[in-house]
Amino acid sequence: MKEKAIIAQRVEQSMASLDAVERALAPAFFYSRLEARMEAELLGKSDRYAFLENMKLCMLLLLIVLVFNGFSLVLLGYERPLPVETAWETLSREYFMPSNEFGY
Repeated sequence: MKEKAIIAQRVEQSMASLDAVERALAPAFFYSRLEARMEAELLGKSDRYAFLENMKLCMLLLLIVLVFNGFSLVLLGYERPLPVETAWETLSREYFMPSNEFGY
C-alpha cells in the first residue's frame, strides 16, 4: 500500500509541474510541414529524382551540357546545310521550264 501512495504522490507532483508550463508557440508553417512529412511517410516518398532538388548540382549539370554542345559545334565544324529544294520548286522546275532547254 505504501508503494501505491508513493506512486500517487509522484503522479500528483508530475501533474502539478505541468500546470506551470506555458504553451509553446509553433514556428511558421509548422503544421503544413508536419502534415507533408506525415503524408510522405504514409505514401512512401520516391527518391528517384532527389538529385534534382540540389540547385548547385543542377546548375553544374546544365553547364556541362552547354560546354559539350559548344565543343561539338566547334570540333565537328559548323557548316551551313545545303539548300534543299522544296516540292513546289521541283514541280515548278519540271513543268514550267523554258522551251530552249529541250533544244526545240
